[in-house]
Amino acid sequence: MTTPEERTRAVLDARQLLVFLAYPAREEEVPESIRYQAETILRHYPEASDMDIAGLACPNLFSSERQTFTETKSKHRKRPIRTSPFLEKMVANAEPVLLGIGIAFVCIIIILFISLSRKLG
Repeated sequence: MTTPEERTRAVLDARQLLVFLAYPAREEEVPESIRYQAETILRHYPEASDMDIAGLACPNLFSSERQTFTETKSKHRKRPIRTSPFLEKMVANAEPVLLGIGIAFVCIIIILFISLSRKLG
């Protein structure tokens, strides 16, 4: 069973893969159509801060980077992390929306991988 931490890490790792595909070190490494698709997906793909909000809103689905950072590095932290009341209010109403967004992003990544495997294989 996938844990929220593993799911969050997978989304963030997929973002890194999309960045690599969209902006390779040498353009000839990745076909232009794949670079274009990856760049298009990246425009709306969640960043680490988005995943932080998703983790606060849906702790059973995603891990908050803030949560993970606090748990693993708390001995090095001199003061606690504070959140704003606005963020807390926004997060409280976001769970259904974020679940749909998360499912949509997973589907997009699957489509990208299928497309990439057909182009390269």
